[in-house]
Amino acid sequence: MIAYKDEIGRVLSQTTGIDWTGYTARQVKIRKPSGTVITKIDAAVIVDDAPTGQIHIVSASGDLSETGEYLMQAKVTIGSVVLYGPLTSFDVEDVLT
Repeated sequence: MIAYKDEIGRVLSQTTGIDWTGYTARQVKIRKPSGTVITKIDAAVIVDDAPTGQIHIVSASGDLSETGEYLMQAKVTIGSVVLYGPLTSFDVEDVLT
């Protein structure tokens, strides 16, 4: 997946391999190239297909402020069980000027 610097509204999808049916809390963390971590929680994490674990988030102002490789990982809490999705990488590039 490729995104562009400073994009707002970019859909960032992930298939987690986790059944999100019955979740009590959901979270996605994104690590920027600098190491800064952004956390999206609950309503900001959209579950597209709970049984297959397909989710997405939408970038907001400041989320994609650096060029380079980003890492994204989902976390879901179901009762007392906490599960993590795989690390997914994507690149953020500059736009042509």
